[in-house]
Amino acid sequence: MNNAPQESDFGDETAAYTRLIQRVLIILLFICASTVIGAAVSQALSFSRVLTVLALLLIASLSYLQLPYSIRRSTQVLVLGLWLGVSVSTFIFAGVHSANLLTYPFLIALAGWILGRRWLLAVTAISVLFILALGLGELTGVYHPTARAPVLVVCQP
Repeated sequence: MNNAPQESDFGDETAAYTRLIQRVLIILLFICASTVIGAAVSQALSFSRVLTVLALLLIASLSYLQLPYSIRRSTQVLVLGLWLGVSVSTFIFAGVHSANLLTYPFLIALAGWILGRRWLLAVTAISVLFILALGLGELTGVYHPTARAPVLVVCQP
């Protein structure tokens, strides 16, 4: 007889999880606003920054639209959307040298915390495999990332 506690696919759809997702979405909006302000005051308008803002706004909007119906679905949209966005940006720009790699632990924690063990393991595995593939591609000469960003650019959202 197995008396071990069974993990449900999703625990409680409580107000606390809803507030957490709402705060994450608000943080995304602040990131978008600071990026727009930074692009407005800079000398040259970067198309990649505009595209990043549009992608973040799309992901945040889709996640927000799912929030009244299901916290789980809203979190799935958020985690998958951000993971794809960060991965594409990492691939296009500096590869394993990218500051975007700092986003993966956040996505892994969010997936595990709200979506459960399966999502935790899946997001962790796919993130590690993606980073390993980039590193091996660069090591073997198959993948050539762009030059590393200066420290001041990395610190700026």
